Amino acid sequence: MKILIPGILIPVALLSLHGCQETQFERDNNSVASSNTEVLFTSHIVSRVTDNTWEIDDHIGVFMFRTGTSLSDETIINYAANMNYTYTEGAKFQPATSDDCMYYPAKEAVDFIAYYPYKSVENYTVSIDLTRQQDPAAIDLLYSNNLKNIQNTTETQTLTFRHQLSRLIFHIKAGEGLNDEKLEDFNVLVKNIPSQVSLNLASAAITPEEASIKDIHALVQGTTAYAIVSPGESRGKEITVILPSGEYKFQISNESANWESGYQYTYSLTLNKNNNTPTLEAEIEPWIDGKGEDLENSESDIIAQPWDGQTADTDWYDAESNAFTLNNAKELAGLAKLVNTGTNFQGKTITLSQDLDLNNHPFTPIGNDEHPFAGTLDGNQKQIIGYAPQYINANNTVALIGTNQGTVKNLTIIGSGIINYEGNKAFKAGNFVGNNAGNVEGCCSYVKIRLTATASGSIQVALGGIAGVNTGNISHCQNYGALEYTSDSPQFITTFMGGIAGLVRNGTVSQSDNHQNLTAQGSTISLGGICGERNLKDEDGSKIVSSILTCNNYGDITLSDATVRGYAGGIIGKAGNWATVQSCANMGNITTASAAENGYIYAGGIAGRAVRCTFRDDRNSGLIESKNSENPSYTYGGGIAGYLSSDCEIHTSAHAAEASVTSNGWQGGIVGNIASQSENTFVYDCNQNLGTPKKWIGSAKGNNDKEGVSQDVHEDE
Repeated sequence: MKILIPGILIPVALLSLHGCQETQFERDNNSVASSNTEVLFTSHIVSRVTDNTWEIDDHIGVFMFRTGTSLSDETIINYAANMNYTYTEGAKFQPATSDDCMYYPAKEAVDFIAYYPYKSVENYTVSIDLTRQQDPAAIDLLYSNNLKNIQNTTETQTLTFRHQLSRLIFHIKAGEGLNDEKLEDFNVLVKNIPSQVSLNLASAAITPEEASIKDIHALVQGTTAYAIVSPGESRGKEITVILPSGEYKFQISNESANWESGYQYTYSLTLNKNNNTPTLEAEIEPWIDGKGEDLENSESDIIAQPWDGQTADTDWYDAESNAFTLNNAKELAGLAKLVNTGTNFQGKTITLSQDLDLNNHPFTPIGNDEHPFAGTLDGNQKQIIGYAPQYINANNTVALIGTNQGTVKNLTIIGSGIINYEGNKAFKAGNFVGNNAGNVEGCCSYVKIRLTATASGSIQVALGGIAGVNTGNISHCQNYGALEYTSDSPQFITTFMGGIAGLVRNGTVSQSDNHQNLTAQGSTISLGGICGERNLKDEDGSKIVSSILTCNNYGDITLSDATVRGYAGGIIGKAGNWATVQSCANMGNITTASAAENGYIYAGGIAGRAVRCTFRDDRNSGLIESKNSENPSYTYGGGIAGYLSSDCEIHTSAHAAEASVTSNGWQGGIVGNIASQSENTFVYDCNQNLGTPKKWIGSAKGNNDKEGVSQDVHEDE
């Protein structure tokens, strides 16, 4: 649903027409005599705003219950609970399936309650994850309870939907010392607010989950950012604007009005570079009605002096000491010089005393394969700003730390860069680490990278928001930087790209999230919200398990054109060699496409393709689309996995009610296709397929939706 310009309310006309294939007039649960008058929907807009319209395939949930009563199990009539209606051409809402058809009772009057977006409902409560700001339609909670005491009728009825949350708009302006060009690649955070809210459908009460307090990453479009938030306290809330060159903090005054349900609040934020002191003005524009107000600004922290791009200060180093403090960027450059000439810092700790400014100069990575970093770099909750990743001096690794065998923790990196790689050797890029064989903990990236690779021979490229290649452990990390990849010589390059790690050979990625969109185009690409690919070739055939645990993807994953092989997944593009993906969730939309006759493409809510992999307690809420315009038989899409080979298992995982899979080849609610020659591969009955399509395994023969699903008792039961 388009919501870039908010409306006051969204009416939906309720018609009494004939159209469902089902002709059943009586049902068992709270059953009453039914008429043969079917309930269908159409829509129109009653609003002074023109762009607030329904889109094709928007889904709403509808409840029909006895008039004058509260919504409950006892008052629902004829199973008409959370009926899924979808918007179609001709401005009509129609049942998503024949099981969603509703009929008016022959004699009793009824009330209706409806909501958007359609989801699984527990105890008549709809839950919304507000961290999914990059897809605002998925979190713009709408509610209607105006239809009451409706008798069996063929007359048009109107459901009136109202916004239940609050919407914030931030207009970012260049002030003293900045120009509009400096406003590229910025991020906006709304600090310390609830990230989870629930709507009680019976009472219309909105409840924020207090335990979910975190920073919300707003959707940025041009020089404006948008955030949909829980109604509630606004006083004293901090708004942070992050540019590659620094951070600007704002605070909403204690005199400001609280955020109210259905209201839109517009803030103008002016950034002044010289004193790093922002100014802020605000007015309230209604989704319903509102009035203006003024807000005060707050100053940002002072940052270190910008680096000159050349000086590498090593005077702080004493070989007899085990603890060091870095006070500026030239001392960070000195650390790189020391490590790259053989001082690995094993058993030693380096701590940042304040934010460091690399001032957009090229930075030689700290350590390499010959001289790895083996100490502890403690960011001390500080930031490195002005980081500009770029290919320099024929270095085949672009990262803050080239090769890590130690620990990097508690650090944030801010910046952006364009990398144009031309070479015939394997290339790695990661905002923190190029090749991680140690630990990366509690780190956060706000670095946007555009990578173009060209080669005259067969090479591999790995790009990750945190690490390019991982054989160690990554935990509690966050990526807020968009990653883009294109290849000018697709016939020679195999690419691994992930929001956290590009290629995982060994080790673990846990409790880490990707919040930004990832896009790629090329020959053979593995693209995942968390990891691009898990690939370990064991010379002795031993079983070495690598795990992705409790990770979330909120960004859209788009593989726009794969000419040979394309694997895209919400968590991992291609999983293999005894990988475990457990307790992970995808909220982003996954898209793969190819126009090559021999182009194989795979898309899955969790994994595009998997072999020797176990999925457990995973969940997909996104839309999955896979299309080969030249050869549909090479196209695979699944709610959990697009394609499974041997030794794969899926346990206690869910394809959510709001999720869907669309493929012009193989498609399934859980798996698109299971290889015909696969052995020891099981999709168990303990999973849930609540979305579409209803068929669990696309390649399974037969008309039963659960054809091919294992009913065997196993360890999860």
